[in-house]
Amino acid sequence: MSNESPTLENIITEETMLELLGLKKEALGVLRRDKGLPFLKISTRSRVYLESDVVSWLTSRRVVLNRDEIESE
Repeated sequence: MSNESPTLENIITEETMLELLGLKKEALGVLRRDKGLPFLKISTRSRVYLESDVVSWLTSRRVVLNRDEIESE
């Protein structure tokens, strides 16, 4: 991740987030409310996401299973 300030090119719209993550709008809302996905509230119905926030959030939720965990699933 770079130390650069966010620019308009680093902003992801809600529609793009839905496409990137393959989610429905309701599921994205759950990630925001219950799982802490960071966002910027533009208006009561408009939200955008900073690319760096999304990458950090996703990285923090990364799971790596060991062989025993994989075999028990």
